[in-house]
Amino acid sequence: MCFIHRLLVTDAVVYVSENIPDSIPDRDLLESGDDNSFTIGALKLLNLFDIREKAKNRTRTSTDMDLNERLRLGWQRNALQALYFGPSNLLDPERSWGEITNRMIVAPVVSTLVYENVPIEVKDWARRVGRWNFTRVIPCHFDAPISAGPREWNAAFGFLPSSRPVDDGDVNGNRNTKGYYPDEDMVLLRGVGDFLLNTGIIFTDETRPEVSGITGAGRPGGRK
Repeated sequence: MCFIHRLLVTDAVVYVSENIPDSIPDRDLLESGDDNSFTIGALKLLNLFDIREKAKNRTRTSTDMDLNERLRLGWQRNALQALYFGPSNLLDPERSWGEITNRMIVAPVVSTLVYENVPIEVKDWARRVGRWNFTRVIPCHFDAPISAGPREWNAAFGFLPSSRPVDDGDVNGNRNTKGYYPDEDMVLLRGVGDFLLNTGIIFTDETRPEVSGITGAGRPGGRK
């Protein structure tokens, strides 16, 4: 919805920054910023993302940090888990944080579980919205309002039809395999997405069960 040059969205895009929402208690942030938290302990138990080795190689842990540093680390971990389910290095998420913050993006979880399953329809919708005249975007999550217009909106959806790395080597044979999101951070989320697709819990237009009178993305005459 566009109202007086302001674009109101729900989960379509987000803008993640250092701004910690007032609604998150310091207690919860400090717990997330603790290297001995339940989440970190569970990751170590399962050794996901080779976290035990990463823990051994750390030169600075949460016990070495002051209060503000632990609050910030807790916010980074909370935000990245919401966006990715599990980034590649939750112990020291600085690299992952830098890759995804301070720009308007489509959240990885929304891209993977929703948009990339119906990319043609989403791209067409995003292109239409990108023709509107707006200077502010107001999402329901993370920072809002965002100072952004059609250029930033179109850039956020530039990954379609897929955020996965593509080998589009240039004429000199140089390879470009960089995806829209850091590939190593997407391992768990894409695994979840593939599982949900393979078990028929979520669909693409090609795998969507037919319903009498309705095809494709829920519109009469849509793509099967």
